[in-house]
Amino acid sequence: MKRPLRTVLAFAAGGAVLLALEKIARRRGGLAGASVRKLLARMRPRPVTDDTVEARVRKKLARTAAAPEAIRVKIEHGCVDLRGPVDTRERARIVRAVAQVRGVDSVLDLMTEQPLARAPA
Repeated sequence: MKRPLRTVLAFAAGGAVLLALEKIARRRGGLAGASVRKLLARMRPRPVTDDTVEARVRKKLARTAAAPEAIRVKIEHGCVDLRGPVDTRERARIVRAVAQVRGVDSVLDLMTEQPLARAPA
């Protein structure tokens, strides 16, 4: 079997196990259900605060954008709002990089494109 197919099958199997555990927890009350609910709670990712996401986004911008201080960042419930002037050639790269930050659900791109001033030749 090829590697991507094995990966997909592993995720599907994990999802099936989680669904089965949730059914068991619903059917059984009491101690057995409580222990399954605790297990599920530990397996689910914890929510990330907007302050943490903002710090991660700013770090990513520092590595991606030519002028990260010009970009204003506002985050609300995992939705990142980007505003400010950026170079036309780096706009898409910035949006893709920010979208990959852990805790980011969506990116609202309200940046304005401005070609960077080039030094005279």
